[in-house]
Amino acid sequence: EQWATLLAPYLPGVAQIAYRWLLNDEAQDYGQVKAVIFDTLDIRPETFQQWFHGKVYQSGTQPWVVVQELKDTCWQWLQPERRSMNNVAEQLTLEQFVHIFPPCGGAWVFRHWPTMLSAAATFIEDFLAEKAPIR
Repeated sequence: EQWATLLAPYLPGVAQIAYRWLLNDEAQDYGQVKAVIFDTLDIRPETFQQWFHGKVYQSGTQPWVVVQELKDTCWQWLQPERRSMNNVAEQLTLEQFVHIFPPCGGAWVFRHWPTMLSAAATFIEDFLAEKAPIR
């Protein structure tokens, strides 16, 4: 568990300040240090989701490097070590559900950051009802 103390000197500005506010026991725990850094830098699963989908192959990059980057980002987004298979499947279905609607509808739903399919379906229903012609 020395990772946390080895990492500390290399943290950038704001993350370094957040690290210094940790209690000594917390500062020794890599998981807590990581959580504080992510929280301080406002990095959430949705951030990794955007990185995952925004990944573009750069000419000259080794294919296995790209595979590893995608895999790492996917795991940080979906967090399968902390979530059930049903929860991960729900997340993937939610994303696909939002993407099959017209871009303006999907964007409208994503602004609300739904975490459940039922919420996304309700947002889409509301969006479609607003767009429906008045009779």
